[in-house]
Amino acid sequence: MRPNEIDYSDTRKPYFDLSNGEVLVGREDRERYLDEGADPSDVVALGALLRESPEMIAALNLETIDTSGWSRDRFVQFGRWINRVVDPPSQPGQKRLTRNPVLQNAYKLGLGPSAFAVRKTFDSYGKFYVAIRAKDTHNVGVFKDWELDDFVQHVKRVGGSKRPTKEDLKRLSDMNPANPDPEYMHQRFHDIGGFRAILELAGYPVIDLWDRDDYIDWGVRFMQANNGVVPTSRMANYLSAKKLGPAARTISDNFTKLSIFQNEVCDEWRRVEEEKRKDMEDKLDAIRAGLASGSLPMDLFLDQTQADRTYGPLSIEECLEQLPADETIGRYGRYIVISALIPGMSEETKIEIASGQHERGFVNAIRKNHSDISSDQIEYEALMLDVFDYIWPMDKHMQELKLDDGYVEYYAALEKVKNVRTPRPIVTLV
Repeated sequence: MRPNEIDYSDTRKPYFDLSNGEVLVGREDRERYLDEGADPSDVVALGALLRESPEMIAALNLETIDTSGWSRDRFVQFGRWINRVVDPPSQPGQKRLTRNPVLQNAYKLGLGPSAFAVRKTFDSYGKFYVAIRAKDTHNVGVFKDWELDDFVQHVKRVGGSKRPTKEDLKRLSDMNPANPDPEYMHQRFHDIGGFRAILELAGYPVIDLWDRDDYIDWGVRFMQANNGVVPTSRMANYLSAKKLGPAARTISDNFTKLSIFQNEVCDEWRRVEEEKRKDMEDKLDAIRAGLASGSLPMDLFLDQTQADRTYGPLSIEECLEQLPADETIGRYGRYIVISALIPGMSEETKIEIASGQHERGFVNAIRKNHSDISSDQIEYEALMLDVFDYIWPMDKHMQELKLDDGYVEYYAALEKVKNVRTPRPIVTLV
């Protein structure tokens, strides 16, 4: 039969004819096919074929199938079938179902959807694995309770002073499954930039892949880390020597002149800071409205010592003054994510988790009693509710770009002068 005619509920062992792309289901079908004169060397077990080199499969030049009309259930049926059919991995640390080679080969053999089709339907391979209830994929294991910072710290430990490659991290993952696979990191954090974003947050800018916007983004992050100081050529070269940014010459090559880069960075920094300020005000207004309507509990925005005290009635503004604004919004973000995912959770537990009292982190705190909710479901909900950056703030990862005492020494050595002071901010918001 043709691949698009497969009954995904059939539990018999499938075979594949390499010469014409036919699928044979069950030993009887295979024997009948061979009796009709097929070349036995062309008929192979499909489960083993799915683990072959993707280059070898692509060289067969078989017709792929159009899955644009598939329902979500059809994707799930395919996923469960392919997870059942594929041979178990032969190497320690390998997973049963992976994008490359298993799902990629299935697509090239005309058996199922492309990577694009899966992501379009499920947003990520992680959510696809959850939907098909696959037990041995990169979506499960020790990383189900890891948060963004755990992955960033892992990449830092592996890389040290040198940016680690995907191959470095893949090698470690293959040797010991207690180390996350880079493809899993890429898929899990696809919506915030994937593996490249993890590298950037870990302090390893991938400058050879940068376009003009990436340079400007780096300049903005530099200004945020240094209280509005505009990066100069010496500052850029200092951080470049530490593998934390582009050299001044590289910047000039991409912008003609450093001053053009500086002007564009200043304009973007002002825009980003204004957008951030407006977003925080909008979030605080939403919190005020929630407190006024009673949909948000006042205890959420008090620390434990404050909550245990006997207070007279607090006004809404007095309540909002108890914590820094970013922590207030962070608690609000965690609370609305929990409410969306687990509406039946007790108010006391929601407040406990949302106020950050679990030492292992937000994801682990939810999954402790709700293991059916995956880590990427939690992250996806935070993205949809526009509170991801408040729950897992990126700002702390910008400190790598902060000019330190070493810069003053570097600057002094270049200028051969004494008593050089750290530059003051030279840009202010209007």
